Amino acid sequence: MKEIVNDTAIANSVTATETMKWESTVNAVKKIDYMNVRIKDLLSQIELQSAISSHVCVPDEMFIKKVSKPSTDHHTQKIEFIYGKSIMDAMHGQGTIYDETDKQFLDPVHAINKKYKIVEYELAMNSNMVGKNFQGYSATGLKLLIKKLEEVK
Repeated sequence: MKEIVNDTAIANSVTATETMKWESTVNAVKKIDYMNVRIKDLLSQIELQSAISSHVCVPDEMFIKKVSKPSTDHHTQKIEFIYGKSIMDAMHGQGTIYDETDKQFLDPVHAINKKYKIVEYELAMNSNMVGKNFQGYSATGLKLLIKKLEEVK
């Protein structure tokens, strides 16, 4: 006697299979199914950071022009700076100092017009915000997250 298979059972198993996260380990690297990957998480991986850094120009030294008040809730502080070889080729830049210990933050008065060197940084996706509402990620440009900064004397 042949076994009768219920069509809804097949449909449910196919749906469960489609929504399941497929993870495999190849050369000790955990891979996630392409439909379930989060670009923000993917971009934070060390291998991708080093690949992006080899194709993106980030200033080594800069002059701080504006420092915002530190946000200790998020462990961040926004800065604006200029960089370049001379005043003729100077470029304007923005970055966010990120420090979980809150010891790396700059004094908003003392840091202005001082020269600093970026020692350690990461690049992240730049979000579009209207007020406090998230509107997606910017199609161009990356956010500079500065993890370690030193004053040049």
